[in-house]
Amino acid sequence: MNSTLGRTATFTFGVISYLVFLAAFSLSIAFVANLPWAPARLDGEPLLVPGWALAVDFALLVAVGLVYWASRGVTQNGRVLLVSLAVLALLVLWQPLSGEAWRLQSPALRQVLAAAFGFGGALLLYGVLLSDQLAAGGLHAAARRLFGLADEGSDEAREEWRRQRGDALSLGVLLLAWATPELSVTHLVLALLASLGVYLVRRRVLDGQPQEGAKQPEASHPRRPVLVASRKAGAPIDPVRAA
Repeated sequence: MNSTLGRTATFTFGVISYLVFLAAFSLSIAFVANLPWAPARLDGEPLLVPGWALAVDFALLVAVGLVYWASRGVTQNGRVLLVSLAVLALLVLWQPLSGEAWRLQSPALRQVLAAAFGFGGALLLYGVLLSDQLAAGGLHAAARRLFGLADEGSDEAREEWRRQRGDALSLGVLLLAWATPELSVTHLVLALLASLGVYLVRRRVLDGQPQEGAKQPEASHPRRPVLVASRKAGAPIDPVRAA
């Protein structure tokens, strides 16, 4: 859609997608922190029989994972909207479970963990915004097309943004998972799953990078074009070089 109307529609859809994302993001922070204005509590007094509550929560987590996996083929704006809607559905339908793993009483430690939790949320938001900036179908690219701005950033800068995005997302998820003075059994399980996910993603990224000091393959027969050109030109061929 190269027309002005098409670019405007794409930009508007991107704005709507990210407004829904910001709502899902802020409610998710409240959900993990068990704030009173969250649509549901991560843990607390069960509303269902524990077995049924566990089954519902597990199904919701699987559904969000399936939406995230199935949306890989759509644009960045579309993927943000689909995943955000799936997260909102999880927050509304989540069934709390009881059981406490630990509780810190020290006010100083509680303040430190609260600051770390907030920092983790900021890092996660920064990583998501970098993901949009690097995506060709995101809100950032739609805005630049709408206003006729040229693409920004060299390949080196974009590679640095990718590295920053991975670091910010990984550290943000870990801080949100573990920086809490009150950890329930449900929160502990989710924190372990989040840590496992971060480990698997980082390992895959590191395995895909070339090893430092690895010898790059050399082009085979680099002098052959010169010899062919010499034959065409009728120049004498050095038998040693030809070998």
